[in-house]
Amino acid sequence: MKNTILNFDKRNLTEFIVSDYTSRNFRPILDLPELQDKTWIDYIVLDDDQKIEQISQTLYGSPDYWDVLMLINGRDPLFDMVYNSDVLSDIAKEIINKFASEYSGRYKQETFDDLIKAKTKQIEARNEELRTMKIIRPEKIHDFIKILRAMDMNQ
Repeated sequence: MKNTILNFDKRNLTEFIVSDYTSRNFRPILDLPELQDKTWIDYIVLDDDQKIEQISQTLYGSPDYWDVLMLINGRDPLFDMVYNSDVLSDIAKEIINKFASEYSGRYKQETFDDLIKAKTKQIEARNEELRTMKIIRPEKIHDFIKILRAMDMNQ
């Protein structure tokens, strides 16, 4: 997957070359005045399981702007997308199972089930918060990329 903005310095270790994810500071992007200007931004509502590359393709005619969408929303492309209820339920069960496996006391199945329901509800609420995504208007994406490339994102 190609990145438009998320390009990091490389470090040459003895056995291989790795990306240095600490080599860029992307935080200032969130403070750009364009991200508060309605002539530059809009909002979309995401569907369950919608992939960020697909959103970029639909909006901009290329999947390559996925990283811009993640940066302007302060999101992680894996953990901050919208998932279906089965996936959310599986996540909740995994969290509670991990908790239960480390718990030294006894618990009733009913308590265990209540914990899963409560965790699922919490995860579903977070999922709904993520359903709305800020976007750069398609006619402004190239101008926005120029602004980003002009920024000094070095530490």
